[in-house]
Amino acid sequence: MRLAGNDLLALRLASFYLGMVVVAGMLGLGRAYFRGQPHERLLALIVGALTATVFWPVSNARFGMRAISFTFTVTLLLWSLARLWQRGRLEDAIWTGVWAAATAYTYTANRIVPFALGTSLIWLLARKQKRLTWRHVAALGGVSLLLFAPMGAFLLRHPEIITHRAAQVSTLQPGMPAGEMLYTATQGMLHALGAFGFEGDPLLYLNVPGRPVFDPFWAACFYLGLALTAFSALRRSKRAPLAGAIVIWLGIMLLPGALTIEPFHSLRSLGALPIAMLLPAAGFDLILILVERRVRLPDWLPGALAALLVTAAALGTYQAYFIQWGLKPELYSLRDGDMADLGRWFNNHDTDDAPIYIVSYHYEHPTMAFIA
Repeated sequence: MRLAGNDLLALRLASFYLGMVVVAGMLGLGRAYFRGQPHERLLALIVGALTATVFWPVSNARFGMRAISFTFTVTLLLWSLARLWQRGRLEDAIWTGVWAAATAYTYTANRIVPFALGTSLIWLLARKQKRLTWRHVAALGGVSLLLFAPMGAFLLRHPEIITHRAAQVSTLQPGMPAGEMLYTATQGMLHALGAFGFEGDPLLYLNVPGRPVFDPFWAACFYLGLALTAFSALRRSKRAPLAGAIVIWLGIMLLPGALTIEPFHSLRSLGALPIAMLLPAAGFDLILILVERRVRLPDWLPGALAALLVTAAALGTYQAYFIQWGLKPELYSLRDGDMADLGRWFNNHDTDDAPIYIVSYHYEHPTMAFIA
């Protein structure tokens, strides 16, 4: 942003470039997870293509908010973790620690990352394969703690920040009976999982209200891929450890949205986005395997079919994002266009001697403060 200037264009460019890195990181994560599969490269390309064309990541990369930095760090964290498991190199453990610590300096949903990462590491260590050892975990943890120290010191001085926002939006409140709490959490998680193919984020400023993450075909692939990955995690196969870690990560990182007043909130659920883009490729792979057992397909056909289906998803995103959603006049205020224009007005007028009163949902609105 220092190179591009201190304005909204610089903010959007920073968001855009981080989004591009997320796409590249998803290509790497897809290649790492599907390593050794017959359609390895095709599946990685599907993962990257969906990340580049689905409404949720596209909107996140164009929003100009800090949330994109959370997606960026989580994607590289998961890629490093997959490489650590596969290669068992110390440098992969260090990079995993770097990206784990980096999440602490992004969006507030990062509070749950240590739990997700810790649970995933325990799962991987329990598989008792020599590629991941306590030496790697010690290096990962040491680097994470070192880089997290400044934020940790700040949170020790201001502990109320850790849970303040969660307490505001959580559906689980102190004093709730255990049975009601369990029912509420289960309903929230079911709604969160349903957002990928049935009813998505209801908030207009983040989504076409209710629009699911995937179109019908890729939604079917998502649920098929989720079932396949969960089943693979229970089997004694080479992919079982990573498959289990993926299911664990998805389940935990959906919680910030599932346990709040909007069961699927596009920003609070961003920690699950990389896994969400990975699972449809797993489902597509299973469909290819089942078809190829019965029919010999030309080598070019799976790629051509995937390209056609991703293009259909991209066209759906274009229609939804730029026409159905992007032209809604309500977004002018919901996306702080009024505050941006007001900030520009202040920049062009001398108001030093005049009392100014601003009506805003946020005190000292950050958009106007950034511009004016």
